Amino acid sequence: MTHEERERWVDEYLARHPESTLRRAEGRAVLDAVEKHREKGGPRVRARFKLTGEEHTLSLKLDHSCSSYGQPVLVNEDGEAVDPFSWNFYELTEATEADKDALCEAGYFVAD
Repeated sequence: MTHEERERWVDEYLARHPESTLRRAEGRAVLDAVEKHREKGGPRVRARFKLTGEEHTLSLKLDHSCSSYGQPVLVNEDGEAVDPFSWNFYELTEATEADKDALCEAGYFVAD
């Protein structure tokens, strides 16, 4: 991602989050967390869907059709998006601390 693309993404992020007090730094933190993981193929977390007990491998993506204005979205191995609301029906079973941080930065609640 070029510098201009990064700045445009941060501007779009800030436009969607007018309540942000950190502003530009916060937008860069979200982008940095996702890009850091994208370099290694994205965070590969495992989570169990509570309603069926099925376990899925999920990763944060910026290039999915549900990734509105560059907002990262979790995507399962079948390419189906998991939005932050639906994430409440999942239980994290395997993730590094860095992966958990990336999920939090992207707006997904991670219980301790």
